[in-house]
Amino acid sequence: MTSGSLAPVKQTVELASEKCHLEITTLLIPGWNDEDDEIEAISKWISSIDREIPLHLTRYYPNYMLDIEPTPVDTVKRARKIAMNYLDYVYTGNIIDDEGNNTFCPDCREAVIKRGGGKVKIFMENKKCTKCGKEVPVVL
Repeated sequence: MTSGSLAPVKQTVELASEKCHLEITTLLIPGWNDEDDEIEAISKWISSIDREIPLHLTRYYPNYMLDIEPTPVDTVKRARKIAMNYLDYVYTGNIIDDEGNNTFCPDCREAVIKRGGGKVKIFMENKKCTKCGKEVPVVL
């Protein structure tokens, strides 16, 4: 798709993760990077750095210079399920998905941040899950 190299991107992610809050977004494009093994590979790689790095899996829509069909919603949801095996915080984008919009405690799986309808509700005290007390490393 591009003539760029993945190695410098990975190196930048590794360096940035040591210095600041970092989140990664992956645009899922049908036929390019939406296979289960690709989702598993990127999730494993991110978790090898820090399983608490949030991953946003975003649905592709056709636009300028690329006329591939939009990513099926089921593909984005399936990718999230795969990534959740390796990462604590995985979100979906460009789709309506209550589960994929919210932040869950990685220990008890209780929703600690609910997003929807333009509103955000927080269910934490001092960045800790109100159900089990696990510290959740979010930026509020």
